[in-house]
Amino acid sequence: MDIKARKAIEALRCGVPNEEVVTELGCNQPDAEQHFRSLLSKEAGMPAPNDGPRCRGMLVSGGFGSGKSHLLNYLEQLALNEGFVCSRVTISKETPFYDDARVFQEAARRAKVPRRAGPLFEELCSGNWWQQAAAGELLRRTEQKAQRGELATMFAATLRVYEDEWDAALRTSIEGWWSGEKLRVSDVRDALKRMPDHRDVPCRGPKAHELPRQRTRFAADFIRARHRGWVLLLDELELIGQYSRLQRARSYAALARWMGIDESAPAPEIVVVGAITDDYAAAKIRSEDDGGDQTAAPATLAERPRHQHLRAACEAGLQFIEQTCIELGESDEEGTREIQERLRGIYSRAYDWDAPPATPLRNAAESWTRMRHRIRAPIEEWDMLRVDPETTPHIITEEQRADYTERPELEKEASDD
Repeated sequence: MDIKARKAIEALRCGVPNEEVVTELGCNQPDAEQHFRSLLSKEAGMPAPNDGPRCRGMLVSGGFGSGKSHLLNYLEQLALNEGFVCSRVTISKETPFYDDARVFQEAARRAKVPRRAGPLFEELCSGNWWQQAAAGELLRRTEQKAQRGELATMFAATLRVYEDEWDAALRTSIEGWWSGEKLRVSDVRDALKRMPDHRDVPCRGPKAHELPRQRTRFAADFIRARHRGWVLLLDELELIGQYSRLQRARSYAALARWMGIDESAPAPEIVVVGAITDDYAAAKIRSEDDGGDQTAAPATLAERPRHQHLRAACEAGLQFIEQTCIELGESDEEGTREIQERLRGIYSRAYDWDAPPATPLRNAAESWTRMRHRIRAPIEEWDMLRVDPETTPHIITEEQRADYTERPELEKEASDD
């Protein structure tokens, strides 16, 4: 039995692609890959293949089961191999997109560092890096941003304490604070007082509503000091459609910030890739049933003094979804046969069993038939034949659509700026 092949089959059976699946099947989405490589080249300071607007993000769209998650997994592996830190975040009840703090915490928690396996800041601080010139440059940049009001002075102060303090518990607490946890300002000030050279270093924490975005900018700077950059991959963005209109409007503004197109806020130096369903704009933005978010979402923000400042960013986010999505291409008949043949080889190795050629789906020509159907149907067929070679499997596939019904329970656990 081939363990990697078995892992790939189990992931495909559950509809959750993993590294083994990407390695075995690859990904045939050249337009999305080319655009992503262009973003990586710009972020790393290399000449990009094509000139374009300074935007650090891209959106890909496709129907349910068309391979969006598989593509994100593929792009993640590509970026890791190029030396980028990668964070893959799935939008959910626990990680609502309009909540910057939750999104950042999840991104830090799920960050993968090239050729390393530990938590993000533990790996960034490892080795003799603090003796290198890059560490001093990071401190200098952090202090300059503090002088310009872009970062609180506590970020530079924690860098100085971490470098000179031998208290392992305090260092761990600082790593936690950089990642989104709590840390008392007094603990940092007390540590500075113990250091003769740093007693006069200012240390003031950021305002609560500014903290998530400042943490993001600081983390991006720290990552770029040690690696080529940071890539954030956002899956299942269509969940935004189940929020109330206010939280959808805030989410569109958040999208503009993450993508670097919100002119009112400094963008973190991150490459961002988001995946969303291909009918989202028609179902929610241009919908005629309830007025559509195109005009209603900005108007909702304008009615609330607390959120009025997000209106322009909301409009930019809406426009970004409508006009810039890269639609995933569907595999033709020949391409499908090639993929299923590779899949047959994987299944045969996984179970030490010679799988027969897959039976064509009866409704393969239907417009709603996606790659997920073409992948899972043969696996189900082979599962039955492996147990009972005399059986005649009949695989039934059904159309699945995204649900955009508002669900208030998705917002109960979220913090409010």
